[in-house]
Amino acid sequence: MTPSGPSPLGRSVVLGPGQPTPEAWGAADNYVLDRELLGDADQLETTVHHLTRGYVNRIPSIYVLGVDLEILNAPETSDAPPYELGAEFTFLRERLTKLIWHNSYDARSGELIWWWAHKAAARLDVTVGGPADVLTADGTSIWIDGGPR
Repeated sequence: MTPSGPSPLGRSVVLGPGQPTPEAWGAADNYVLDRELLGDADQLETTVHHLTRGYVNRIPSIYVLGVDLEILNAPETSDAPPYELGAEFTFLRERLTKLIWHNSYDARSGELIWWWAHKAAARLDVTVGGPADVLTADGTSIWIDGGPR
């Protein structure tokens, strides 16, 4: 597995449990995202705040996804009136999901997949691959950034 993308893009990688860490992420922080984390509100809040700082600063991380996507993507709700929730309220699991996927390769299959390139190819006249994320019809290489502005 060889990642593509200039280092300033700060891309992370999502692995399944037990998968080896790709060489390019050898020095990156490793986060295990499992039922234990999702079940501990304090630990989840601390992790989300830490991952947010890394995401905003484009620091590559390793996310070991040890929970089914159905659990991670389960809807979160609150019956509290919005004025009682306050300005700092957030659904932590929803934020965690964004932090995991918005600037990360999916390597759970053993191959590095940049889903933003596949999404672009489904909507535009581009081909996944080449020296960047996608190639246009005229051969122009384009990087597709999934990170923060």
